[in-house]
Amino acid sequence: MTQDLPAFDSVSLGRRIAASGRPLTAACYANSQTRVATYLPLARAIARAGHASFLLLTPEVNTEKNLQSRDLEGYLDVDGLVIGTLGVHDIPNVEGVDVFFSSEVLGAAPRGSRTVRVIHSLPDGKLSINYAARVRKHSHLARTTDYLAIPIRQSSRAWTIENYAAGIDGPLPAIEPSRRDHFDIVPAGYPKIEYLAEAIPKDAPRRNLVFCPTVTTVPHSRVRSHGIAILQALLKNFPTHNVVFRPYPKSNEPDFANLLKAFRHDPLFIHDRTLSGLEYLREAAAAITDRSSAAVTFSMATGRPSVFFEDGIPAPSAADDPLGYRATSIDQIVASVRLALDHAEEWHSRIMEERGRYLYRPGTTSDYLAEKIPVFASGESDSEWLSIPRLQLYSGILK
Repeated sequence: MTQDLPAFDSVSLGRRIAASGRPLTAACYANSQTRVATYLPLARAIARAGHASFLLLTPEVNTEKNLQSRDLEGYLDVDGLVIGTLGVHDIPNVEGVDVFFSSEVLGAAPRGSRTVRVIHSLPDGKLSINYAARVRKHSHLARTTDYLAIPIRQSSRAWTIENYAAGIDGPLPAIEPSRRDHFDIVPAGYPKIEYLAEAIPKDAPRRNLVFCPTVTTVPHSRVRSHGIAILQALLKNFPTHNVVFRPYPKSNEPDFANLLKAFRHDPLFIHDRTLSGLEYLREAAAAITDRSSAAVTFSMATGRPSVFFEDGIPAPSAADDPLGYRATSIDQIVASVRLALDHAEEWHSRIMEERGRYLYRPGTTSDYLAEKIPVFASGESDSEWLSIPRLQLYSGILK
């Protein structure tokens, strides 16, 4: 059953905020369907911490009719949490929000709020990453952001003011007047891990194999060139499992129209169009992908392995990955899935250990950020955060 939500504009949302009766108000904005699961546990934790909490979705998520009531189980009845829709164009005109969370790709923020941009996905290649490159790529961050919450642990070399200076210093448009004179990097973790871990029972049957390729518009997408062959191999070799095709939400459906046509009569083939994928991920034994962060998130949340397909670099056999296997051929995908099924418990222990090495605060990110709401609202910093003096950088004092 689809879930209908209240539709806000800036005026009606402002009235709802004013009527909340709580001293601090935080809003989380999900600007696409993949962000909803990131902000649900965070918005709930903020409400449970005693603050007014609003989870705001772009209207397209609701009008696409893929938001299911089941996706929101455990969230709709939380005291202090309001879930509704708000257009991006209304965000700057909203009043009364003290702290505003959004992904790093969004540049808008309510007037007068402190902005916390949350890195919206885990790396889809190596699990190590230097987020200074992300700051340089999205130049609006230097102008519109007070705090950047990152999920992956940083090396000592990356955790320096100088590393981030190139993305904040330089000839940029004027910083918004309400921004702090410091830009802080917050070692936060990834809230979506908590959403999936809570929603996927550990003892659920594992009768699905989920093929979740990355968006078709990027060079490393393999769904058009290898998608049919991968699905044929999975359906042929694993007849006791459903094979679920979950394309990246922003993929162009015409790119895999032939794939859908090829398997439309196979009773074990499922085309997953749901918002969260929970209906099928709950019973997934493994994920198979070319290079999608959806598989990384699935493994990190559940301890179940993934198989990553990279056909450009041939290898005699599949290689171990911290989260499963790396295959360079269709045959290696099949062999890797067999190993994943045969060694499920071993992989669970290994992945849970690995995620602690790579992620900040696995399983507690939402509570941590909710606890810091007063710090964010006041514009202060924390001893654990990397605080970059923005005005000094603009003055050329730091080089």
